[in-house]
Amino acid sequence: MNTMRVGRYVFITVFVLCAMVVKAQTEIYPLGKLLQPNEELVMAFRTKNKKIITVNTDKNRNYIVFRYGDKDSVKFQFPQELNENSWKQFGYYSHKQSGEKINPDIEKYRLSFFYNGIRYTIDQNRHVPTEDEELELNITGIVDGCLLSAKPRTRIGSLDKLDATPISKDITSGE
Repeated sequence: MNTMRVGRYVFITVFVLCAMVVKAQTEIYPLGKLLQPNEELVMAFRTKNKKIITVNTDKNRNYIVFRYGDKDSVKFQFPQELNENSWKQFGYYSHKQSGEKINPDIEKYRLSFFYNGIRYTIDQNRHVPTEDEELELNITGIVDGCLLSAKPRTRIGSLDKLDATPISKDITSGE
């Protein structure tokens, strides 16, 4: 009887600790100036240099915007002019592949744009039904003096929200 009680306490303690770890890994953080009141968040995540990247759309789908910075300031924004033309300046790719018994279903999403000769790409790959996920930010240049690297477990939202938008489905857009 005592062994069962100890086992139950150990299980509850491990469960609570795991829940705390999961909560810490999917932290919610203030976006401040990186998300305007008239915008909807598509995706946000922290970078390894403790900055935040957001991809937002206007609530009326008038524009899409990529921002980098922190809750108090925007260090980089693309495009500068927020209008319907912004959709043509991004390339978007989505692919959903049905797996078999051995291989899981895979969903792949890519958002990219060019700015001053530098290609910015966010790749999001999800293995369904396990929900194992890879998030990569591939940038061949430097912003704010830092090479940007994503911290995947800080992601909020998903690029799949762009499936039903006027974004260019041509990944080479903006070249």
